[in-house]
Amino acid sequence: RYCTSNLINKVPSNLDEKIYEDIKNSITQENKIKSSYKIKNIHRAVGTRLSHYIYKKFGNNGIEKNMVEINYMISKKKIIFLKN
Repeated sequence: RYCTSNLINKVPSNLDEKIYEDIKNSITQENKIKSSYKIKNIHRAVGTRLSHYIYKKFGNNGIEKNMVEINYMISKKKIIFLKN
């Protein structure tokens, strides 16, 4: 058997896409990024695409530690911090 269709299932937009759109022009080796987003249970893989986009932009060398800080707010009382 082999594939006869060139159809590729599109992955729907998610929170990573929104975050990347918000910060993509600001991510540099010199510019520290800090932002916050509300997160829900459906955002289970948040950070996956974002890390891929950062890798594509900077390659294997990446960026300096703590250059990107994303705060995820789960509720009024809980905050998750994600630092690179």
